[in-house]
Amino acid sequence: MNPTHFKGGLLERLRKKRQERYRKIFSLVLDFSYSFVIGSDGTTEREWTAGGMEELTGFSLQEIDSIGWDSILLEEYETKIEEHRRKLLAGHSSTVEFRIITKEGKLKWLRDKAVSELSGKRKKSVKIVGAVKDITEEILARERIAYLSAIIESSESAIISETKDGKIVSWNEGARKMLGLGLEETEGRDFTSFFINDSVQLFNDRFSKALVGEKADAFLASIKHFSGTELTLLISLSPVKTSEGNVVGVAIVCRDFTEVKKAESDLLSAHSEINQIFNGISLGICLINQKNDIVKGNRAFSEMFGVNKKNYQGKSCCEILAFRECSKNGCPVEKIFSGQEKQLVELSKEIGGIRKDFLFSCSPFKDTTGKVTLTIGCFTDITALREAEKELKESREQLLQSEKLAAIGELASGIAHEINQPLNHIFITAQIAEKLLEKAESPNSELIKQIKVIYENVERAGVVIETLRNFSRKETEKIGTLNARIAVNTALDMLGMQLRDSGIHIKLLNLSESLECYATKNKLTQVILNLLLNARNSFEGLEKISVKTIEIIFDKTPEEVLITIKDNGSGIPSEVLPKIFLPFFTTKPPGKGTGLGLPISQQIINDFGGRILIKSEYGKGTDVLLFLKRKIV
Repeated sequence: MNPTHFKGGLLERLRKKRQERYRKIFSLVLDFSYSFVIGSDGTTEREWTAGGMEELTGFSLQEIDSIGWDSILLEEYETKIEEHRRKLLAGHSSTVEFRIITKEGKLKWLRDKAVSELSGKRKKSVKIVGAVKDITEEILARERIAYLSAIIESSESAIISETKDGKIVSWNEGARKMLGLGLEETEGRDFTSFFINDSVQLFNDRFSKALVGEKADAFLASIKHFSGTELTLLISLSPVKTSEGNVVGVAIVCRDFTEVKKAESDLLSAHSEINQIFNGISLGICLINQKNDIVKGNRAFSEMFGVNKKNYQGKSCCEILAFRECSKNGCPVEKIFSGQEKQLVELSKEIGGIRKDFLFSCSPFKDTTGKVTLTIGCFTDITALREAEKELKESREQLLQSEKLAAIGELASGIAHEINQPLNHIFITAQIAEKLLEKAESPNSELIKQIKVIYENVERAGVVIETLRNFSRKETEKIGTLNARIAVNTALDMLGMQLRDSGIHIKLLNLSESLECYATKNKLTQVILNLLLNARNSFEGLEKISVKTIEIIFDKTPEEVLITIKDNGSGIPSEVLPKIFLPFFTTKPPGKGTGLGLPISQQIINDFGGRILIKSEYGKGTDVLLFLKRKIV
């Protein structure tokens, strides 16, 4: 037996067994395996794992042989494949990754890993053994990992991972920038070592949830920067799982909320300041939406209309405010929402039983697009202004009246003198006629009676003339301190009997008060007399009153002495009340009054630096209030 043949036959058998074993192994662990020998004459002997090629490419071995391997290869990988082949033909091992188009038109990533050896004495034949594997999922996973890594590294958030026992294993660039440390300084540390407040327990609770696969709610914590600066971070924890779902660690994501927290604090501070300003404004301000509902109002608004937030918020301004002028002249708020400009109207409303006047200004509030979303309403309480205007008007009327009285005063002296002389002649002539008639043989009683009427009218005319003289005569007595009771007592001494004869009861109240005031006795007595006569006259024709009463009430304030003369007589009609201080105005029948009593009394009190006020209700009586400047003791 030829040893060489034996040896060669044995080696060939061993080689084939080894190849069969490799083929079985390849068929179990690889998608596609192959082996081939390229002879020196260019012939190729090759072997493929059954079904591997068709599973990878969709083509059978016969179809690949027919169309050629290069026909399914993407063009950009031809150079790489050619380089791969050259290495193998040179007897080197080589690995290449490339993409193909399958029979179904899908793209696949493949990896070809092969080894080769030169055989023969002159090493002309090349034996190549390799395997091709579908690495599409591996490449995609690798790309996903690359994407995720890029995202993690480019993220401004700090992204950190810890092992299950709480040791840091990864630390991205965002974490380095945020906390001033890199992975080399933090690896193996516990992240809670950076905490500077009591948030460690919050972190540990969420860490425990992450270890059992739960995602916990984010929380705010104070963290110390490497420089010592305190940061406010929003921290969230999530479990890190394997493909099988096993938790192997915890991912920590931190977002820097320091500026947000500061901005929030600044915003709250600004909101508080704006709210203080809003509530500190004396104007009543409210915001009204398109449904006419009041959205917000300031403190002045609540106080102005006697409502609080619960009363008005979300309710219609028509319901809360109910101005009659709005329904009468058109709602100013609706005018704003219809596109009209600023509205300014005067409104009035009874609040707490008191009629108040308001100036209402409303303006549009627009959003960033220019749309009117709210109406800003501003209320100014002008009740005091209107009262001041009324008082000013009354003062002007009083000034005009004073000017009239002054003019009358200038005329009074001349008129009195001119009238007094004829009256004296009439009076003397009447006296002579009366005596002649009385001496006649047959006196005419009726004629004597008429002459007496002449006496009475002449006397009455004399009273008018004397009144005018007193009105026009300059005061010689200087204004000084006077006890108001003296003037009242003097007037009662002069008129008391007449009042009692008329069935009128006089009551003096608060006599113990110190009543020192600035006045003159004669003039103040004249005023009291005039007011008592008016009070007496108010009972004329009132037979139904069982008790006729005039009360004289003394009172005082820190600045004034007050004398009130109060009667329960007929009162003054409301339409007459504004005219009572006009000269020569009287409601008495002709011949019963001059219409100068109250104007003169007012002038006297004004001269004292005081004031006179009359309150009356028709059918119930009248109160006359004299305010005199008080002497401070």
